Amino acid sequence: MPGQKTGIRRFDDLKKRTRFNMGAAAQGTASFMNAAVLKNLLGVAVHLVTGYQGSGEVRIAIERGELDGDCGTWSSVPAHWIANGMVNPVVRFSSMPVPGVPADVPFVGDLAGNEADKALLDMLLAPDALGRPYVVSRKVPADRLLGGSARRLRRHHAGPEVSRRSAEARTSRRGTDRGAGCAGDRRVELPHLARAGGARPRDHREMRRTI
Repeated sequence: MPGQKTGIRRFDDLKKRTRFNMGAAAQGTASFMNAAVLKNLLGVAVHLVTGYQGSGEVRIAIERGELDGDCGTWSSVPAHWIANGMVNPVVRFSSMPVPGVPADVPFVGDLAGNEADKALLDMLLAPDALGRPYVVSRKVPADRLLGGSARRLRRHHAGPEVSRRSAEARTSRRGTDRGAGCAGDRRVELPHLARAGGARPRDHREMRRTI
């Protein structure tokens, strides 16, 4: 998300910049990895400054002009930035449409130059598509959990027969579960995970080192 002062309106404008300053707390953080993707896979001239104490400091640095932009979730962008046109989304890291982001903003996976880069992106983006699992003790009452988590826990306590019937019903409704993940009660199809195996762990490590 380039700041308004940069004059960047589209991804092509970003590619033409000879230097684009971004910030992150440290290596391995989401902001660091997003910057690494922009630099090493998409050819953006990112200059990354680490040491910021969280996204709040990064936003202040953008408002001061110390940084040119950021890469994060659209829902976390300050409302007044969006209302006043202070940032311009030029690329999205989600394969699904993002509410509030113009439909013509390209998906990062469509900008990858070759199959190896696409496979690496699939591996890096897979955790976002799968969501964040929540783990609780079996002693937590089912009625204290919400949605699908509560139903799955009730099936677990009901025994293997109920669980088997439930699995059969799901298979008859949906077919195979291969290449799919569940985020809460919403089913997310992930056909790209099948080809994500083409990205070797060494590629991931090299990208982090070479930013």
